[in-house]
Amino acid sequence: MREDISLEEITLQGIISSCENLLDDLEQGASMEDKDMQDLVYADNVIMDIQQRVGKQVAPSNIEGGHYPAMTNRDYCDDEHGNSLYYCD
Repeated sequence: MREDISLEEITLQGIISSCENLLDDLEQGASMEDKDMQDLVYADNVIMDIQQRVGKQVAPSNIEGGHYPAMTNRDYCDDEHGNSLYYCD
């Protein structure tokens, strides 16, 4: 293991690993309860919020204008049962 790995990187790798394990379980026939799906949608929204805050600190040089367009006007909704996340107009 690298000694210079940051806490942020270790934590993100743990999240990615958990997601991969969950996908494997689902592929093997496991299913999620409504509460699990609600928690997953909540976690996705929290991670997206963090990414947007962190992403504001950088200006990618490969995008014209040097920044990503603002995503704060995007509304996300579920299917009223917490089963899916999609862009709402």
